[in-house]
Formats: sequence, structure tokens, C-alpha cells
Amino acid sequence: MAQAIAFYFLAACILGFAVLVVTAKDTVHSVLFLVLDFLFVAALYVLLGAEFLAAIQVLVYAGGIVVLYLFVVMLVNLKRPPEAHSDPHRRTMLGFLLAGAVMVEVVAIAVYGLSQPAIVAVPGAATQSRVI
Repeated sequence: MAQAIAFYFLAACILGFAVLVVTAKDTVHSVLFLVLDFLFVAALYVLLGAEFLAAIQVLVYAGGIVVLYLFVVMLVNLKRPPEAHSDPHRRTMLGFLLAGAVMVEVVAIAVYGLSQPAIVAVPGAATQSRVI
């Protein structure tokens, strides 16, 4: 039960940080939310028993690729004034629409998973013989 609660908590944090990556106004904040998202994915891998994948996730993604993103963000001057035809709320609305689509997908997966019959494996059932 505790493992299921931890799984759902980590999954909710991953989805929350993914929404924040898309909806953040500042690009540096967006990259920092991406780092947190990668770290929570690594924690999810640890919870599922894939420690090697968690280490690779931290080393490659949170360590290497995000540092590259931060260097690009810092080297490119993004403080120029916005163009006249751009809508500042369009990006936020797109993020909420994507978050809604993800939530609909999660609900559909949960409904589909609950509608499938559970398969229960009995340990040693194949090796036991029945004497009549």
C-alpha cells in the first residue's frame, strides 16, 4: 500500500513539474523545473527497482543535457521585447490544454486497467501434482 501511495505521489509530481516546464514564463525556471522532473523520474525508477536506469537518468539527463540547455539559455539573449502580434497568454493556455489531455489519458488508462481481469500467479502451481 505504501509503495502504491509513493508511486502515485511521484507520478503526480512528475506531471505537475511537466506542466510547469511548459507554462513557466522564464526559460531558466522552465529548465529548473525540467531538472526536478528528471530527478522525480529517477526516483520513480528507484521505486520500481531499476536503480541502473535511475543512475543513467541522473547522469545523462539531469547532469548533461540540462546543463547544455542552461548554457544555451544563458548565452542566447532572450530579454528582447516581445513582438507586436504575439499573445503572452497563448503559451499558458497551451500548457493547460496539454495538462488536460494528459489527465484525460491517465483517466482512460486507469479505467481500462480496472476493466481488465486480474491475473493471479500461484507460486509452485505448475510443479504440484495431484494424486487421485
